[in-house]
Amino acid sequence: MYSLKLSACFLICVSTLSAAETRQLGGDPVPNVVLFFVDDMGLGDTSAYQDLTGTADAEQIYTPEMERLASMGTRFTDAHSNGATCSPSRISLLSGTYSFRSPLKTRAVRDNDHIHGIILPGRRTTMAHMLQRSGYRTYGYGKWHIGLRGDSGDDRNRDGVIDVPGSGMLYEGPIESGFDTYTGTPGNFSYGGAMIQDKQYMRFASSDPHDYSLVPINDPSAQPWVRQGPERPTDPNLPKVQPAIFEKLQYDISTHMDSRADQPFFIYYASHSNHDPYVAANYDPNHPDGPRASLNGVVIDPNVTKAGGMIDIVTGEDLTGNGIPDPDYEYYQTHGGWIWNDAFRRKWWDHVTEVDEEGNITVNGPTNRAMMVQENDIIIGYLLDFLEQTDDPRNPGHKLIDNTIFIFTSDNGADIRGDVAVGALPQSSDGVITELAGYKGTRWEGGNRVPFIAAWPNPAIAGQNPIPAKATSSALFGLNDLYATLAEVIGYELHEEEAVDSESLLTAWTNGVLDQVDVVRKGDDNGLIYQYHERLFLRLGELKLAAVDWSYDNRFADDRFGDRSNLDFKKMVFDFNEGNWQQYIRVLVDLSTNLDERQEGDLGKTETAHKMLATLNRLTNQGFSRAGASDFENGLNFTGGDLLRASNWHSYKASQSRSLPKGRTPGIIAENGTVGGDIKDIILVHRSGTLAYSPGRAGKLTGSFFELDGGTLMVDRDLRISSSHFVTYRGAVELGSNNLVIQGSNGEFTVSGGTINAKDLSFGGAGASDGSNVVRFKGGEGTLNLTGQISFQDDSTGRDFIDFKSGARGRLLTTMDASSFSALWDAGNLRINGEAGKPGQFAASNFKLVDLGDGRNALVLE
Repeated sequence: MYSLKLSACFLICVSTLSAAETRQLGGDPVPNVVLFFVDDMGLGDTSAYQDLTGTADAEQIYTPEMERLASMGTRFTDAHSNGATCSPSRISLLSGTYSFRSPLKTRAVRDNDHIHGIILPGRRTTMAHMLQRSGYRTYGYGKWHIGLRGDSGDDRNRDGVIDVPGSGMLYEGPIESGFDTYTGTPGNFSYGGAMIQDKQYMRFASSDPHDYSLVPINDPSAQPWVRQGPERPTDPNLPKVQPAIFEKLQYDISTHMDSRADQPFFIYYASHSNHDPYVAANYDPNHPDGPRASLNGVVIDPNVTKAGGMIDIVTGEDLTGNGIPDPDYEYYQTHGGWIWNDAFRRKWWDHVTEVDEEGNITVNGPTNRAMMVQENDIIIGYLLDFLEQTDDPRNPGHKLIDNTIFIFTSDNGADIRGDVAVGALPQSSDGVITELAGYKGTRWEGGNRVPFIAAWPNPAIAGQNPIPAKATSSALFGLNDLYATLAEVIGYELHEEEAVDSESLLTAWTNGVLDQVDVVRKGDDNGLIYQYHERLFLRLGELKLAAVDWSYDNRFADDRFGDRSNLDFKKMVFDFNEGNWQQYIRVLVDLSTNLDERQEGDLGKTETAHKMLATLNRLTNQGFSRAGASDFENGLNFTGGDLLRASNWHSYKASQSRSLPKGRTPGIIAENGTVGGDIKDIILVHRSGTLAYSPGRAGKLTGSFFELDGGTLMVDRDLRISSSHFVTYRGAVELGSNNLVIQGSNGEFTVSGGTINAKDLSFGGAGASDGSNVVRFKGGEGTLNLTGQISFQDDSTGRDFIDFKSGARGRLLTTMDASSFSALWDAGNLRINGEAGKPGQFAASNFKLVDLGDGRNALVLE
């Protein structure tokens, strides 16, 4: 049974949601999405890839549920995390943007000040934001590891927090990143001093190993949490982390089907398994039947291999033997060294492979790592059972599984040396099984080539072609490409500054294109980039270029930790003069013939290498790689407490003046507070609470971007927009008896959701430029409710107009009748997809006027 303390908090959170935030999408065919994102798993860690890797049964971890998922969909063999370590991969996955475009560029989350890894820019949204805005209920679980900020502003620890001063509340984290609810840990479960639930740091309420109740971190019953490492492998909290999160998942999906069944859901499960230290769920070393672990009532069999033996998955040796160095020790030492330094690595390795006189392995033994892999398998099996057994109320006659996209992948390669875990693949040229070089934290393919399985059993419900079952694909892509893929699936139009490095995989998924490497990123001008520290890698087809600008890190040190005048990773300095460009190239290999990357040769001196370096330079420095995207110029912004203050480049907590900064500010995210005077040159995002805007006598929004994504904006004068973009996704704008005025030139007010209540809507003319002023309806079910009139200052040009994009479900509520709208149509002031219709054809257009009674009508697009 789920903890009453935790469920009470959850129910309170649900009860405070607004009607706009809980709207139902009955009959909408968009699919549910399950993204199961594991930690540190290589291709060889799952038996779903065993026929490709050629691993013997005696060495292969058995994962039947992953095999089951693969039988329902397609396995991909050239999928890549965007970094060889945790945080960069998570940033890229959720933002659709390469992590090197974050402030820290090479590390994403910095020791002792991990806030800097957060990705919360105004228009550079997350995958969860995108789905949330499209009507999904978004559920998050597990390892966050992208940065947090609490009310103290001083949460300093490597990956989480040990002692959290202040109230223990979070102002910047998963909820601000688009999740309706989130239960997990700040970072690696072994180092953090707390768990997180929604906007609160939490700890376990009891020392009982089977009590997963959570309480706020400052609660007197909160249990202490000891930082982990090789010397302390048995903290009693650790075996409870995965079961507690898994139990919350079960509670949430049950609650969803009880109260939100007509709403599609997004489940992001970022499993802690199998990150070290290897402590399996509910591990009990003193069990009467011998040491064992269990999850959801399922005993995790210590006989972890398909052959049923207790085999060291790294060395292939019986566990009664001692750990031995990797046979490629000398090669790895020559080509970059260990994942940790050699002395520490050896000490750790000897420790984890110890076996006592009775044959029992230590808590952190390799078998426990394999059992952590099996934890993932158990949860995947539970989710598949739930989806297969539960009726889909949005699609009568079907189970949830029919219209659910289920994705399984990893944040990087295996975290241990050893070919069995890292994996192998058939060499494309001759079919010979070739071991992948490297592992987590290295530059070779084993560092970031990850297992990836996608299944969508009955996409015909959503009008799509199927993902082939029991298939294998060699399409090249990165985890950053999931964002654009899901956007295309649900018909979401990406903003030009959103998911700037994400390309849709839908063709590779559903059109049966299985054996083409470049089906996603075609041609020579849009390859896939991934990184490890200061090295950047460009893949064009089977060619892999590694390059580095050695002065990069030093040149940007002041930006990273100082005034943040340039937040993006740009200005790589490559000298392309003859004879100079080769110094930046570390290696160029053709993976079709050199998958193990041992024969580096002299390809780095070729014209091909020169062209690839130029492509890498362009894609890096321009700030985006997706066709149709554009550079994000204004940096990052962060949620505040009551209001915001801008300390250099970000806003954090309520300032004493409770007002927004003036001047060229990189951008801020607002909750509660007040704003006085003009808003100029600012990106401002309002997500919750009430923000009171009190412009001056002629105050207006100029040269800015204002995004309403929840909460209420109260304006006590006319809201004037000039050369700016104001977009509403959720929440409400309350103007009272005041007016919405679009004036000057190139002003746009976009209604994608939420409610705007105003008196008059007026357009102030295009001014001296050729620009237009537009009120545009697009996307969701937004409402612009006018109690007065609509007027255009310059009717002769037709430059200013009200526009409805195809698929828009928004409503324009007025007292105007059909003849009035017909006149606007004839004058070019009312349009569809930005195109003016022929005069006299309003009645034949796709517009419909709905009589609301009391002399009021709603204009909608059929």
